[in-house]
Amino acid sequence: MSHNKINYEEKKLQEKKERIKENRIKKLEDKIQQLEKNIKKLDEEMKICSSNFEKLNELYSEKNKFQKILDYVLEEWIVLSE
Repeated sequence: MSHNKINYEEKKLQEKKERIKENRIKKLEDKIQQLEKNIKKLDEEMKICSSNFEKLNELYSEKNKFQKILDYVLEEWIVLSE
C-alpha cells in the first residue's frame, strides 16, 4: 500500500471518529437541556406542594434521580469536550 493511501485512510478514519464524537456531544447537550428542564419543573412543583409532605418527598426523590443522571451526562460531556 502506498504512503498516500495509508494517510488518506487514516485521515478518513480520524474524520469518522471526530464526527462520532461531535454527534455524541450534541446528543449529550440535548440530554442535558432536557434534564435541566425536568429538574426545574420539579422544583416548581415542589414549591406548589410544599405543605404536602408525601408529594414533596416523591418529587424530591424524582429530582435526585434526574440530578444523578445529569451529573453523569455532564461528566461525559466534559470529557468529550476537552
